[in-house]
Amino acid sequence: MDDVASHLGISKKTLYTFFSDKDKLVEDVLFFHISEFNTLFMGLAAQKMNAIEKLYKVSELVGKLISSVPQVILNDLQKYHPEVLTRFIEFKRSHILLQVKKNIEEGLKEGLYRKNIDPEIASRSYLALSETLFDKAFFPDGKYNSGEVFNELFMYHIRGIASEKGMAYIDLGM
Repeated sequence: MDDVASHLGISKKTLYTFFSDKDKLVEDVLFFHISEFNTLFMGLAAQKMNAIEKLYKVSELVGKLISSVPQVILNDLQKYHPEVLTRFIEFKRSHILLQVKKNIEEGLKEGLYRKNIDPEIASRSYLALSETLFDKAFFPDGKYNSGEVFNELFMYHIRGIASEKGMAYIDLGM
């Protein structure tokens, strides 16, 4: 809090009038960035694109975001602010689950995703797969670029749910 107050040119006492503790500061900053990302996401969702295009554009944004966040930030959240990290993960899970399920339902209506796919299972599978990105047992720090891993996981997902029509669209380069 000393460093933040100093950087902002205010007293620690003033800083504490806005944030009750370090966790609240970290949580508010984290959710501010999530809000900015959500604004971008909602803008994409409102555009006239098919389900594959939307999922691809959102995944591009997520891939860039993941690549830009240093692993040390996640490590610090785990170590110093586990409650904030837990709330973030809960939010992320519910939000991603809802958005991916909506996208799958849209893609089914468009004929771009396999007819026999269960949107609930497929969206949960995608969420589970995407969470392996942060599992050091699968992807040790420094060995893999998180943005590249995310892109591979995304392509694995989209090719797994795409119908023949969807695969043709993907193979044409979207």
